[in-house]
Amino acid sequence: MKRFVAPFVISACFSLATGCSGHLVHLKGERLEPAVTHIPKGSRVFVVEKNQLILPEKGVYLKSRVLNYLESQGFSSGDHRTADYYLVLGYSLHEGRDVREKVQVVINFSGYADVSGNPASPPPTVQPVNPSPFSMNNVRSMYETRVSAKLIDGRAYRETGIMKTLWSGKAWASVNYPGKYDEAVTLMVPVVLDMLNDNVEKETIVRERLIKKGAGF
Repeated sequence: MKRFVAPFVISACFSLATGCSGHLVHLKGERLEPAVTHIPKGSRVFVVEKNQLILPEKGVYLKSRVLNYLESQGFSSGDHRTADYYLVLGYSLHEGRDVREKVQVVINFSGYADVSGNPASPPPTVQPVNPSPFSMNNVRSMYETRVSAKLIDGRAYRETGIMKTLWSGKAWASVNYPGKYDEAVTLMVPVVLDMLNDNVEKETIVRERLIKKGAGF
């Protein structure tokens, strides 16, 4: 009599925020001019990028999506000579640290079969085996993606040459490897724009399927 073990599947879900659930994003926004509590809808915004980012789609720049998103929120696109505000955006990737974590592993056996050498014997029967969960240590390198934003008074800059920052915001999130950089930035920028001119300090989880429903992204 022969016995063989049927194939099994290992599934693991990492406990860190960059795993199965999405990206854990840290947000901080600070209004530097308390008197400017509201940005009127219809205001003209000129977007300036410290560094351009081309998305995986050929020829698509992140800036074009930013402009579409701002328009969907009631703002209009302006040039540097007439804009009410300048929005300065920056994107960067920083090497992080090695992270040691516990990984929950589940091994699902489909079972085993007893195979008789007698051709006349009944077909093999598979007996189910309960999943066997266990934990194991895993070490991986993490990288930090950062998005920064500054809202500048456009008229004051043109008249005085001084960049008067009305609001400053930033977001940062950890990613597993540099290849996730573009994806993380694309997810983080709309969240940064949503807190424009607000005092904010919080954490949130962003998921690709949620962002894609938003206008422009």
